[in-house]
Amino acid sequence: MEADAESVLRLVTSSLELKRHKDQAGKIAEIGGSRESQNCGYITVTHIVMLLGGKSGAGAGINLSSLLIKEGRVCWDLYINGLVISSDGNLLDALGAAIKAALTNTAIPKVQVSAEVADDEQPEIDISDEEYQQFDTSSVPVIVTLTKVGNHYIVDATAEEESQMSSAVSISVSRAGHICRLTKRGGSGLDPSVILDMVSVAKHVSETLMSNLDSKISAAEACEDDES
Repeated sequence: MEADAESVLRLVTSSLELKRHKDQAGKIAEIGGSRESQNCGYITVTHIVMLLGGKSGAGAGINLSSLLIKEGRVCWDLYINGLVISSDGNLLDALGAAIKAALTNTAIPKVQVSAEVADDEQPEIDISDEEYQQFDTSSVPVIVTLTKVGNHYIVDATAEEESQMSSAVSISVSRAGHICRLTKRGGSGLDPSVILDMVSVAKHVSETLMSNLDSKISAAEACEDDES
């Protein structure tokens, strides 16, 4: 299959509009880069946030209005801390799955805001100890990383396989099969046709990954209900 760089960029990025900033475009891609700036084993929080849907706008994996208490005044802050005890490769995908599962099990206390106050005053809030609301994680994508070793690329690579890689492309895919984000690590460039093929494979793999993850989350929730 023949492909050029322009067709790849059009696939993984949105059209630019003056009325929308970059976080609202819904698609961001990091392609290329040097070995120093995108080290093969280097994963940042930015990678995780970006691949799981960004912070706001059309590509957001979480509806941020669920964190809103009083518009423009008070909101919940969401922090995600991931403790990696051991890793045998494919860490980014595993962290993405763990974050999706954790958010599904996260409850936000319901909050009542007191009577209206002046704009320069902090509103009084009453946090419930009994009523909670759950995150809607149905829009949170899964991450599929394809690691290129020689002339082949591998899904769910081990640490040993990653040590031999020339580059890796991580692609986040929504439940509907839409490409949300794409990021590349490693110093070697990739032919546009290879990227397109990787995107196709990632979409196929994401269906199984999403289904398996949903099943595991449902089973865990059922166990919690039985124990309670």
